[in-house]
Amino acid sequence: MNDGGGGGCKIFVRGLPEMPDEELADFFGRYGEIMDTKVMSGRGFGFVTFAHKKSADAALRDRIEMGGQNLTVKLADGLKGPGARGSAPY
Repeated sequence: MNDGGGGGCKIFVRGLPEMPDEELADFFGRYGEIMDTKVMSGRGFGFVTFAHKKSADAALRDRIEMGGQNLTVKLADGLKGPGARGSAPY
């Protein structure tokens, strides 16, 4: 599922349990075509890139729960920490 590629609309997801990237793609696939996913192992967050902005918008509007825990979903805005130079977050 990690095919990189350009375009699409990326969201940030916080509150994730440990899972493979493919499971995150399966979960968010209900909103539309997924181009890429990345779970940041051991950090409780990840990224989902949708092929179409309308799919990301649908995920952003929904209240999303996984494993009994509410997830925080926002548009991804790149790195904000030290050394951030507009590069991709993964």
